[in-house]
Amino acid sequence: MTVATKKLAPKRQKRERQRSSSSAKMAPSKTTKDILELGKVLVSELKLEDSRDTLAKWLAHHVAELDGRDRAEPDPAKKKRAAEQAVEQF
Repeated sequence: MTVATKKLAPKRQKRERQRSSSSAKMAPSKTTKDILELGKVLVSELKLEDSRDTLAKWLAHHVAELDGRDRAEPDPAKKKRAAEQAVEQF
């Protein structure tokens, strides 16, 4: 009786993994904190804290983001375009 055998490929050496620089924790920017805070204020003003209306909560945060985007833009032309885009979305 003859047994067929396969040639085994040589074992690969394990490479050391490099740490990714993108995985480092970054502090949120002041603008991001302000946008998040405005979203929370809008949710509160609309009395949505205890609500299960996820879409309304998301929309409140989205409005805050649109507002923050045009306020944070230093270039007047881009600022105007960001404000126009915010209005278009409404």
